[in-house]
Amino acid sequence: MTKKLNLNHIIGGPRSIHLVAEMGAGKSTFLELLINYEWWLSKDTNLEGRLIAKGFVEDIPHDIWKEYQIAMKQKTPSKNVYQAQSFFMDQKLRFVAQASGVGYEREHGLYVVERDPREDYHVFASRLKKLFLNGEFEKYEDTYGPKVKDSLIPDLIVRLRSSPEVSMKRVQERKTGELLELVDYQEMEALYTIYVDKWIRTNNIPCIDIDTSLEKFDFNTRNGQNYFLTEFFTGLSDNGYWKLDKHILQVKKLLNLNNGTY
Repeated sequence: MTKKLNLNHIIGGPRSIHLVAEMGAGKSTFLELLINYEWWLSKDTNLEGRLIAKGFVEDIPHDIWKEYQIAMKQKTPSKNVYQAQSFFMDQKLRFVAQASGVGYEREHGLYVVERDPREDYHVFASRLKKLFLNGEFEKYEDTYGPKVKDSLIPDLIVRLRSSPEVSMKRVQERKTGELLELVDYQEMEALYTIYVDKWIRTNNIPCIDIDTSLEKFDFNTRNGQNYFLTEFFTGLSDNGYWKLDKHILQVKKLLNLNNGTY
């Protein structure tokens, strides 16, 4: 293919996408796969512009992160739990605003935010309630509850799902991050159903729902990676956000995962 592909014609405008998923469902792999697909698309089809128009990354201060990790590991209350969760939420709310074009000039492309603020608030922070110092969880709720409620709604949700058993196995295999028991993953699944999935339904947000528990989602194979991409771009097409022939998706293996990055 020699003719240049222009994102304006393929996507039709900038789109904000929130990637919503329990721990271990494949968020990190999905984003890495999209970035690699963008590189392949640019190289092999002469694409103009960036598919992933903005990567939202900002590291937490090292001292806060270190003490936060200690508190998580030892299950002991710490001021750094409030500091870390506040940093994450401030960061996420800022990313959501930028992805939606508030105070930020967007070009054509997909502006992907990993995790919606409602996930941080209703699932991850609430699960750590006992690790906040006295009164600090209530302070967190008072500060961020109204902000989360008024947080901007994206153009599209990509909802990755996996069973608690599969999620736990993936996190154990990658050997990084918080190691939890099966009951913790079951609790997360329940919180997502009560708060996050209900929010998606209530607001009628366009949603690409992908079950990554299936055997076909072996992320470390060509077929698995292509199936993941096909599910995503078919969903984009169904919502009118993608106008490119599906044959373009039949690409080589794009990722080599070492110990998993799900």
